[in-house]
Amino acid sequence: MSFFLYFLSCVGDKTSEGTIVGNPGKVGAIVADSDGVVYDNGSVYLDSITYVKQENDEYLDEFTVEVEDVLDLMDIDSYFEIKGGEWNSVELEFEDIYVEGTHSTGDENIGFTMILDDIFIELQASQSVTISERMYILEMAQPNYFADISFEEFVNEDGEVEIFEDNEETIDLFQIIDEEVQGQTTLFEDSDQDGQINDTERAFPVATADEEEVTSGSVGVGSDDTTEESSEEPLEDILTQNNQEGTDENESYTYSTGCSDSRLTMALLPVICFIRIRRNIKET
Repeated sequence: MSFFLYFLSCVGDKTSEGTIVGNPGKVGAIVADSDGVVYDNGSVYLDSITYVKQENDEYLDEFTVEVEDVLDLMDIDSYFEIKGGEWNSVELEFEDIYVEGTHSTGDENIGFTMILDDIFIELQASQSVTISERMYILEMAQPNYFADISFEEFVNEDGEVEIFEDNEETIDLFQIIDEEVQGQTTLFEDSDQDGQINDTERAFPVATADEEEVTSGSVGVGSDDTTEESSEEPLEDILTQNNQEGTDENESYTYSTGCSDSRLTMALLPVICFIRIRRNIKET
């Protein structure tokens, strides 16, 4: 009986209210491409999103949305919602990032598995992180982040490379990738909604975790700022997830977040609920 009640608390709505500008954008996630690397499988567990907004010169207001959503890094239709508006920063907390792939050097193909835990990514822009009702791509790490890594040095007795925090043989490699993901991840607009970042989209990053790029003054300065009109149309055909309901600009909205209704997350619903049960037991 108690398990059933916990299950209901998992799938039930958790409602918050506030004032926000515009409807949410949709964000897909990918791991940055690197020469010689092919990704076979991957997923991320997004725990929460914190929105930070400066109300005046001395006061920063923030609120956190508990997302608890699982994204398939290989699926173009897998995404999470991000609130529309202008933010000083958007903070993403991932419980874990899981990636499987192959690294090729010459005639040798080396399989690898990578698991990063407790990832915190703070996205900023040179002026403000501006989100509208469009599709975006979160590119984790920078392109070719594997370029200077010799995989042969980390191969285990099974011919694989296992990149885990508690694996002493690959701890140096783990730390390099962990720093890349937390410090070099960038948000781009996916104007053609193809799940890839083309040269034009890459030229106008929306936000980034790279502090040097933020201070350069070029992040968040979109193509719309350099032309009189934008040719991009807002999203109309993509249904919202997590039962979030937006209203007209500058009006109050009510949204609820619980276990996501995406196909991948629903498949993992028992696992997510089990995690919640364990957390509730620990708290009591």
